[in-house]
Amino acid sequence: MKIEQAYSLDSDETVDAELAYDYYWAGIIKNKKNFECPAENCTVPITCANLDKIRQDMKVDPYFKTVGEHEPDCELVREVLTKNTYSDLVEESGNNRAKKTDTFPDVFGFSRPASHFDKKQKSPKGISVVSSEEDKRKRKTESNSAGRQSSTHYALRAFVSKFLRYKSLSILGQRYINIKGYDVSYKEMFVSVSGGDLKNISKYPRIYFGKAFIDKRKESDYSANFEDSLSFDGELLRPSTYISESLINDGFTKKLSQEKFEALSNKNYPICWVFVYGIPKVKTVNSKSYININVSNLDYFDLREKI
Repeated sequence: MKIEQAYSLDSDETVDAELAYDYYWAGIIKNKKNFECPAENCTVPITCANLDKIRQDMKVDPYFKTVGEHEPDCELVREVLTKNTYSDLVEESGNNRAKKTDTFPDVFGFSRPASHFDKKQKSPKGISVVSSEEDKRKRKTESNSAGRQSSTHYALRAFVSKFLRYKSLSILGQRYINIKGYDVSYKEMFVSVSGGDLKNISKYPRIYFGKAFIDKRKESDYSANFEDSLSFDGELLRPSTYISESLINDGFTKKLSQEKFEALSNKNYPICWVFVYGIPKVKTVNSKSYININVSNLDYFDLREKI
């Protein structure tokens, strides 16, 4: 049985695998085994596989797996067995008849809630496991009372993972991201950097992607330089994104970012795929033009060694 969410004994809340991954690399979740069934009447242990790996070392994205058997009357098992699974079957089979109404759009959360940073501040001293079984049951009930709803992601890597999966199933045009109340298909949101004309791109931010070099700049700054180009006034220019040390230090998952950039900057060829959320803009210095895609938050940037 596929488990979409699990109860974190460290953060004291029900989370999906993507948020669990963020929490682990922010130091909030201490161990990939510190989860249990989110149902109020079940405490079977759950592990979040791949929680402790960086993306470039994963064959599959983080996911939950049960260690043991659910309680006979587990509410989660009953819900999964009785709900309509048509959309899941369509997605797994790659059936192109899937429609927008089959699933909720994913929500792009542009700024993390204060609770994320509150937990991160407490993490060096350790977050206390829930004080009592009664408190834990109450928190599970609160999480489950919201019912099925859209998934909200704050880090770009969650959308990248879904993009790659939907692409393999040929349903990019049938899955959506909700941005500030507007639904944009994955097909429209992800734009390949491969010779397109800068004048024809969307005036709204999109997720630009392509193979890239990672170069180390002064001290601990980095730049991601795309291998392919965009066209501007008949000239082909390679877009780039500058990642300062301060941007990394301010990142929610600082440790993860440091390891990624350091490992990939040691390669002298386009070793990874870069995904960046923003708007390509032209800057001219000493009569030479450049295209930059700047980011103000490292949650808007992702690196993948393979896609």
